[in-house]
Amino acid sequence: KMRNTQILPKKNSRIALYFFILTCILSFGVFYYVFGKVEITIVSPFQKVSADAEVQIKENMKEWRLGADETLVRGKMYVYEVNDDVVAPTTGKKIVFDDTIGSVKLVNNFSKDQTLVATTRLLAADGTLFRIKDRVLIPAGGMILARIYPDKPETFSALEPTKFTIPGLGKDLQDVIFAELESALRPGENSVSIVSEQDLNLVDKKLLEAIDDSSLISLKGKLTDEEALYSKLMQKEIVEKKISGVIGEERDSIHARAKAKITAIVFDEIHIINIMKKKLSSTLSSGKELKDIDQKSIVYIVEKIDREEGAAYIKVYAEGKAQVRSESDIFDKSKIRGMSEINAKKYFKNFKEV
Repeated sequence: KMRNTQILPKKNSRIALYFFILTCILSFGVFYYVFGKVEITIVSPFQKVSADAEVQIKENMKEWRLGADETLVRGKMYVYEVNDDVVAPTTGKKIVFDDTIGSVKLVNNFSKDQTLVATTRLLAADGTLFRIKDRVLIPAGGMILARIYPDKPETFSALEPTKFTIPGLGKDLQDVIFAELESALRPGENSVSIVSEQDLNLVDKKLLEAIDDSSLISLKGKLTDEEALYSKLMQKEIVEKKISGVIGEERDSIHARAKAKITAIVFDEIHIINIMKKKLSSTLSSGKELKDIDQKSIVYIVEKIDREEGAAYIKVYAEGKAQVRSESDIFDKSKIRGMSEINAKKYFKNFKEV
């Protein structure tokens, strides 16, 4: 049975093949431009920014006034006095060359003062006898430093730290009034404790630290539960201070005491943080935004306190981190579309924000 079969010319076959290939290329191009994408990761470094502002912390603020002036912060002011005292050992040393060879601490645990005349005997635990160089008065319940010398210098060699009795006192008094040697004695050159400039500076520092601690403890007892959570600024005024010791004086310790007038200001720091965020943001160009504020960087300086007005004028300094905005023209996709990877990198390297 015969069939009528039509054979296409070779020329038409090539055209069909070319058409098929062109269709594939066009389809790939459409797929690439419709579904193709590139992912670019851009790292924008943080920029450190800083600013300061003046705020007023005020008592008895009305709500409408708080809203009208953003630099007004509601707070509370407490004014009170504290007293404190400290004792610090002396570290200065002085070499002595006379017949005295050192010093001992005379202790009086009796209820009355005790006077000891010059040459009063001190008997060491090993039987060595010493004498006091000068007349002294040991206060009741206190102690003093006294210079001593051996009763027989020609036979004295050395003495380690020990306790002395005072034979000239009655047996009962010898138990409560006695002497102590805290460092070894040697014949010849010896040193005694004296007050140094460093000792005075140290005791002064300790005294101010004690005042600060007492101020906080006293303030805690005055605050309400809400105020206890607030931040606090303390301003102290030393109205009286006395240090019992002068440079070069022979002493084994220094006693210092002081009275201070304290002005404590308590306030809600969140309000001030919001003020500083706005202040920091106002320093930035339109292409950048504030990302964070470093609360540890915040510094308060009390410029003025008006106790009658119940107001404190405070200067605040703060630091934060800023970054370029994601909507910046730098990141306009049309500016890099069609670029090679190398050219895209070159483009972004022109900007310090990237």
